[in-house]
Parts: sequence; structure tokens; C-alpha cells
Amino acid sequence: EGKVVKSLWFKNGNLKLIYKIDIKNEIMLIDKVNGVFDLLLNNYGPDKYYGSVHVELPDTLSVSEVDHISREITERIMNKFGVIIHTVGVYSINTKNTEIIKLRKNISDIVFSYDGIIQMHGFYINEKDKNIKFDIIIDYKIEDRDELYNIICEDVKNRYPDYKIDVLLDFDVSD
Repeated sequence: EGKVVKSLWFKNGNLKLIYKIDIKNEIMLIDKVNGVFDLLLNNYGPDKYYGSVHVELPDTLSVSEVDHISREITERIMNKFGVIIHTVGVYSINTKNTEIIKLRKNISDIVFSYDGIIQMHGFYINEKDKNIKFDIIIDYKIEDRDELYNIICEDVKNRYPDYKIDVLLDFDVSD
């Protein structure tokens, strides 16, 4: 079910385990949040957890709407889990251009056609600069993760030669 974040002991002697997946699921309940990634938590003593997280939000939101969502995440997670989320990073999702949405699906299909891919996130296309960026997570069970990463990068670059492709080999830190 994910990694245990912390244990809460109640006065009646019951134990409740908090899992990272619980925190991610809670954040996903917030309107406009389309994905939750890279949840990092640091323990600074008994019941003192501080963390950061990335969320995917539509590119149509204003800064004030993003600020509201960030504050809601911080408040909700503190109230429900006693964890202080001090940083909320944002991945913008292209939502206005149907061609870009199709391109995202095509690239996702390419990436997930390879065995060992756990996740792709943070996908964004800057059409003006002809730049495609996204993160991938490759299972640690894959013997040569760097080789698979390079193969995927080359495959995407060969299929979309008019774009600069920036792929980050991310780490599986959340689940």
C-alpha cells in the first residue's frame, strides 16, 4: 500500500499507520488537481514531518487559483495527517490545444511500450520554442536503467525531430 509515513498512537491504544499513498489520494480529491508526484517527506523527530510535492494542474489556471490550491493542499494535509507540506511544485498540463493533447498520448504510448516504465509525468509542450519536457520513472528492477532511458529518449527524438526533447529520469520516491 505504499511506504509508511508515520504511526499515530491514540489514547485508547489503537495504532494508525499513515501511508504516502493516503496523502497523495487526499491531494487528488482537490478540484483541478490532475496528478500528484514526487512526494518527499523528511522526519525531524517524533511526529514532525515536513514535505514537498508536485501536482499537475491545467494550464488555464491563474496564479491566484494555483496559490489557492497550494494553500488548500498544505492545510488539508496538516489537518488530516499532521504533516507540513512546505512546498508545492506545479506541472502545467496542456489543455487548450487538441493537437498537443494527441501528441502527449502518442508519446505516452511510446514510453509505456517499454517494459519497466512505472510512470510518466510533468509532460508539457512549449509550442513556441518547440520543446517537449516530461519525467519518467523506470523500475529499479531494470538492470540498466540508463540504457533504457537513452533508448526511450532516442525513440521519442526520432519520431519528433522538429522538437527539442527534454526527458528527466526521475526517482521512484513516492510509493
